[in-house]
Amino acid sequence: MVRTHGHIGINVVVEDDGRVTAACPAHIRGRMSFRIRYTNPRLDHPGAITVTDHLAGIGAEVEVTAHGRLVVEEYDFPIALLARDLRTWRRGGGASDFVLVADMFYETPGAIAFHRTDAGWIVSSSLEDTEASAPMPVDWIYAATDDFLRSVKQDCARLSTRDPASYLGY
Repeated sequence: MVRTHGHIGINVVVEDDGRVTAACPAHIRGRMSFRIRYTNPRLDHPGAITVTDHLAGIGAEVEVTAHGRLVVEEYDFPIALLARDLRTWRRGGGASDFVLVADMFYETPGAIAFHRTDAGWIVSSSLEDTEASAPMPVDWIYAATDDFLRSVKQDCARLSTRDPASYLGY
């Protein structure tokens, strides 16, 4: 049985043995449709010394989109903390769910979360009153996180005199 998910045209296939898979049509598969973007990176405390100062103090305006739909939009988001936790997740193989806890900033874990389902990976947030994304291939999440990690490391090096590897872990 084939079902189409939402307006984006992802085919969810239920096999005879009960397995669920997801397939993206060529017009979506050909372009990555998951992004973690940020603008206006800043170091809130120019005299930051400790690892915690850097993780908590390097923030930006963040927007996470999946399939062209907004999942997260935050004016002052801890991008260094997110980068460190995403890198840790990727080093662990990135096969398990990812949930940004960030309890120093948010009461509820999951400011950004990736969850593995039988149909693919979904992205959600405890901060927004939005629906989780449609399922997507994990490669899209890996590519978007790699781009984000590269950009954050460059901006951290520009914003602080401290070596980003000392607090980002990469």
